[in-house]
Amino acid sequence: MQFVLSWSLDRNHAADWKQHSNGWRIDTDVECYCDTLVTWNNSVKIRWDDVPGWTPWAGPGGWNNLDSLNVGNGEMDGLTEDERQSYTTLWAISAAPLYAGDDLTKLDAYGLSLLTNSEVIAIDQQGVPARPVTPTGSAQVWGMKNVDGSYTIALFNMGSFPAQVTANWSSFGFGGKATVRDLWQHKELGGYDGSISATLPSHGSRLFKVTPKDGAVKMASYEAEASTNSLVRGASVGGCANCSGGAKVGNLYNGGALRINGVTVPKTGTYQVNIRYTTNDPRSATISANGQNAVTLAFPPSGGWDIPATLTVAVQLHAGANTIEIDSTTPVYSPDVDKIEVPLTVR
Repeated sequence: MQFVLSWSLDRNHAADWKQHSNGWRIDTDVECYCDTLVTWNNSVKIRWDDVPGWTPWAGPGGWNNLDSLNVGNGEMDGLTEDERQSYTTLWAISAAPLYAGDDLTKLDAYGLSLLTNSEVIAIDQQGVPARPVTPTGSAQVWGMKNVDGSYTIALFNMGSFPAQVTANWSSFGFGGKATVRDLWQHKELGGYDGSISATLPSHGSRLFKVTPKDGAVKMASYEAEASTNSLVRGASVGGCANCSGGAKVGNLYNGGALRINGVTVPKTGTYQVNIRYTTNDPRSATISANGQNAVTLAFPPSGGWDIPATLTVAVQLHAGANTIEIDSTTPVYSPDVDKIEVPLTVR
């Protein structure tokens, strides 16, 4: 038996929830209470937005409960096969309890294959939850390092049309060549150098186990609070117990910005820059390099103001020194920034 607390809980008291329960629902009911068990738009897709803020708290003593898996019968569920696979993939990579919500006497063949895939169940049961590394827009990459040193990498297309989704190894801290296994298809895909891409159907996904061959990628780290940086329009340095160097830059509000100066790379190209940040709620910021090619990113909750998380953004840099700016641009607060990491090889 599991004792699970209901949803709408305060994350700041997660230690109390762990002490007195086996887990907690992170969201409202997944059921839509309509003509089918669920619908993608009403019940399922919101989990991609809501689970990241709870990810740091998942572990022995308390697990993030995403509610039931209603993927066993397409007609009953009200989902396409692609949506059913993506639904199951998110539950598995989140280390969420897996329990079916369908009538078990009416499972179809595809639903049975989803619910009994031993490799996907093993990802869930190792108890290491994933986080999004590129959460902005319809093309999303999630992943984590597994207990055996390999990586689980999931690609999602949240949009209404087919889209290409790419995972770069540097987003996960390694580089070079790696072998890739498709966990849904039980198939070895061979070696890939630096990244893997797939064209996914609407609401589709892929789930890979990636085993690095060349080790860690060399990264240059730039602290947000460094004296060589520029703080604009009220941005300021504050303490952060779990941040690198014990500090971060916050008050990025209404045009407040952090300019990280002297970001040096060996040659011109596109670099996958990791932004280490903290926020207790969803926020956004605009990222640019040398005043050009600005892109606005959505930052999911990191789990708390002293709990850093990382996301990756593609940035155009030129050979030599660059300035990367993280700008609030609107009268809405942006996340606090711990540091950025820039790979020393271009992709």
